[in-house]
Amino acid sequence: MRLNIGILGDSPGWHILLQQEGLPHSKVNEGISPEEYSAVVVGNSIDERESESLRAYTKNGGSIICSAQMYAQLAGTNYARFFVRYLVTETDADFEQSGLIDLNRKCRVPLNANVFRNENGATTAYIGEFMGGHAAVLPFAVDELFLDHRSTQKSFYSPAKRLPFERVSSVSRGNVRKIISRSLEILHHRRSLPYAHLWYYPKSAESLCAFRVDTDRGTAEEIENLYDLAHQHRVPMTWFIDTKNQQEVFPLLRRMENQEFGIHCYSHRVFADYDQNRENIGKALEIFRLENLSARGFAAPFGTWNKGLARAVKELGFEYSSEFSYDYDNFPSQPYFDDRTTGVWQIPVHPICVGSLKRQGYNHARMIQYFEFVLRQKFAARDPLIFYHHPKDGHHGVLEHIFTYVDSHRLPSMKFHELLQWWKKRAAITLRLSIEGTHMKVEAPDGMEDVFLRISKGDGTEVFSPVRLDIPLDTLTWEPKPRNARLPADYLRCRKFNYRIPLTRIVDFLAR
Repeated sequence: MRLNIGILGDSPGWHILLQQEGLPHSKVNEGISPEEYSAVVVGNSIDERESESLRAYTKNGGSIICSAQMYAQLAGTNYARFFVRYLVTETDADFEQSGLIDLNRKCRVPLNANVFRNENGATTAYIGEFMGGHAAVLPFAVDELFLDHRSTQKSFYSPAKRLPFERVSSVSRGNVRKIISRSLEILHHRRSLPYAHLWYYPKSAESLCAFRVDTDRGTAEEIENLYDLAHQHRVPMTWFIDTKNQQEVFPLLRRMENQEFGIHCYSHRVFADYDQNRENIGKALEIFRLENLSARGFAAPFGTWNKGLARAVKELGFEYSSEFSYDYDNFPSQPYFDDRTTGVWQIPVHPICVGSLKRQGYNHARMIQYFEFVLRQKFAARDPLIFYHHPKDGHHGVLEHIFTYVDSHRLPSMKFHELLQWWKKRAAITLRLSIEGTHMKVEAPDGMEDVFLRISKGDGTEVFSPVRLDIPLDTLTWEPKPRNARLPADYLRCRKFNYRIPLTRIVDFLAR
């Protein structure tokens, strides 16, 4: 019996998501056997012949994930349509770790929906039996979300009364990934199969830390003080340089140890079109060249991302960029548009920084309180701890709190390019898993000493195992999966109207 996810239909979004999860997957061509595919994910365009193959697959006990539109086509039913701002999974015991899922779009909802309540309390998805097998039916098509490049202002929860905010991706892709990952896990368990995927971090690390600095007119003294703090705590940083305004800091940069440098900008702007973005970033690269520095990564001013910028970043030879208006609080991925991936990886960060909190009048203690909440939530959810800072914002005690938390949990700290190299190595692995009795058989390339498998069972236990040709499941030490930190009772106030957002816009406009 293979543990393999079949992809039915032309669906690049599903490929991106399954690659993030580290799940063995392959495109379904002809015939869908429950012995060959432990689950099948369905794109939003399949013909009647493919529909009939899926019906036969589920009648033989198979499991599928699809949109409500595809479910209606398979079952001969209908669906409802209404706008969904966000989904809340806190009341669904199986999905507590998924949190708040922003969709901000018209959705198709199955008529038998039983999970994932929207902002009005209506259920929007279905998980249960279907034609002798099992189905998870979503109120959206995965490809639609991966091609949704809108951004919007969002508030982020804080224990303090004032909520920080930032312009970020309209769709919270990270939490969408979580509900799909958990759905696949449930579907495997309902077939009495273990669920196995490549773990997100080196070996069995519970998370990892990566820290980005956008230098934004920081003085040499401010940058050196921040570097000294990082060096003291053995936290390597990735610095994105404001080249036009900071050419005097390059001698300092060359003296730094175990740091990485990338491009932030020449002029501190992002343009809508390719030509202006390329010219702006090209000027910054020329300054780097004259200073004998190289840059593998780019991070745009204000976290802004658009297609013109993405094209310029690719054609100028960058390996990665980092913009929270494309994605945030998630794992690396490659944006997809114009029928292909960009070839440039995105490394998402948490979009709220010390500067965001200063704008809302937070004092030092409130800042620490905010990041303590974020750290605990992200660590419990096994999310990466990827933050950013500006040298001018100071408050090094807040950063020390983050560094101490990372050190206390013995988490690896990486520069962005190190993180990306590890992630690309993981993403390139072609994994083949199968179950023979109580043994998991594994086919994988050599050189995977730091890449582990996470395996879970339907009784709520899990184990982390090095990748071996033969994993005897009955001899492993299984432990209960840790429970997530529950969201505060007032968590949804972060999706209520925040009058400080338009007020800040007015202040910024008048200050120009």
